[in-house]
Amino acid sequence: MPASGPLAALVAALLRRRALALAVIASVALMAGLGALRLRVDFSSTSFYGDDSPAAAQLRDFHATWGADDDTLLVLLHAEGEGDLLSPRRLNAIAQLGDALRSAEGVTGVTDIATAPLPRPRLLPRDDGSLARTTLQRALASEALPAPARRELLARLPFVPRLLAADGRSTVIAVELGFSSDDVLRTHAAVGRLEAIIAAHDDALAAAGMSRELAGIAAIRASFFALLLHDQLRVVPATVVILALALSLMFRRLHGVLIPAAAAAVPTLMLVGILGWTGEPVGLLNQAYFTLLPVIAIADAIHMLARFHEELERERSGTAPPGDATLADLSPRERAVVRAASRVGLACLLTTVTTAMGFSSLALAEMPILRSFGLYAAVGVGLAFVIVISLVPLLLSFVPAPRRGRATPLPG
Repeated sequence: MPASGPLAALVAALLRRRALALAVIASVALMAGLGALRLRVDFSSTSFYGDDSPAAAQLRDFHATWGADDDTLLVLLHAEGEGDLLSPRRLNAIAQLGDALRSAEGVTGVTDIATAPLPRPRLLPRDDGSLARTTLQRALASEALPAPARRELLARLPFVPRLLAADGRSTVIAVELGFSSDDVLRTHAAVGRLEAIIAAHDDALAAAGMSRELAGIAAIRASFFALLLHDQLRVVPATVVILALALSLMFRRLHGVLIPAAAAAVPTLMLVGILGWTGEPVGLLNQAYFTLLPVIAIADAIHMLARFHEELERERSGTAPPGDATLADLSPRERAVVRAASRVGLACLLTTVTTAMGFSSLALAEMPILRSFGLYAAVGVGLAFVIVISLVPLLLSFVPAPRRGRATPLPG
């Protein structure tokens, strides 16, 4: 059965003007890909949930007037072993850590029990008022209080239980950042710097009999982004390696790896560029494009490549079906490409349409991030098909026919 149909005619036309077609595809891909230079990364919760609601506008107005309410990093300190935190050695260690954190970039204030002012007089069971407007670090610099006095002090301290637990064995250092932790990239960098400062005091804290941990919204968001970044740095390379190994085992030819790789890389780059040109940032959800789209594109490219090998072998063995008269000016290899595209292209088109329709159905979702994810994913799937039906046949036309009974193995 001769190759016919719109897809066959399109591929044949591309092959007849191969140099021009490659130049056009490269130019379009380059122009789209340049948008990646404008790409923004936004992993904030505002971007995830959408910022066009009245409640979001009210929150922005609140932050503009009163400042952010999610800008505090908490350093939890716990007493290990016997005793509470109201000892000179432990208070000195807390004060030293607080002073170090105050000097960090992006920090606007630090509150800790050692240096927090005590405005109320006679917090200790004394009559001389020695604790008036002083700090715990100064007041307890050289004396150890008996148990009854400690209980009385804990009952009178103004920052119990807000900064110090009622039993005196746990406390928190509140580190105020100069920005909202919803700016996840900036928060991740700031928390990383603060963690380095805290880690430098770990030995001093341990020597004083204390352990520490981070808490608060800022710490949670920084940790989440670190996990996300860690997973992407592992998942994407692992996906590339697994796909490359699978392709090399299936086709045992160099072009069997390189052509599907091009089919995956080009539409992904174009979609990233389109995101940049349209101002759509990469966020918590659409970062999945970097693994989703290459897999979809490679699946179609594999079908095209496998069918091309079958048709090329028929050309070589003389068992190919009678050729269409309109393809008489093409070489046997090019006719094999056209037949492969005509046989596989329609199936790839149908799967592309159904997949794109599935993603496009997310346009009915109420969440803006789901709508944009579905629509851009549909665009990416469409780009993958265009590359598979145009660039892949052009690249296949360069593949030499294998020698009889032998395959062109991968190098090495």
